[in-house]
Amino acid sequence: MVYGVDYDVNGAVNSRGDILLVADEENMKQAIKKRLLTLKGSYYYFDDDYGTDLIITTGYNKDKATYEHIKLVIESELLKDERISNVNVTNMTEHSIKMTVTLFNEEEINIGYDIELNRTEDNEL
Repeated sequence: MVYGVDYDVNGAVNSRGDILLVADEENMKQAIKKRLLTLKGSYYYFDDDYGTDLIITTGYNKDKATYEHIKLVIESELLKDERISNVNVTNMTEHSIKMTVTLFNEEEINIGYDIELNRTEDNEL
């Protein structure tokens, strides 16, 4: 399956100073991470529904309702990507999220991210 090609969001460059590209599964992982970490409305000129409010909503409670909300946000946002057919958050703690993303060709990508769910209202974003 073609996952697409994009610039490396880490700004990696080659010896000539050219920004490196990511392709295949790495591009898909990067696209997923960008979609989840982009604040909703940041790309209003492109798509005002792109992104999530996770950066704002995470960290205040470590209860079941918060975890369920985060899971729902992740699943609903990722399913907006036409390449994705299913999202299964397999493990979530106050420090990490693990998920399996199924693409339309039935390929599965396992992804894990470090997160911070133990922030208090006094901490900065």
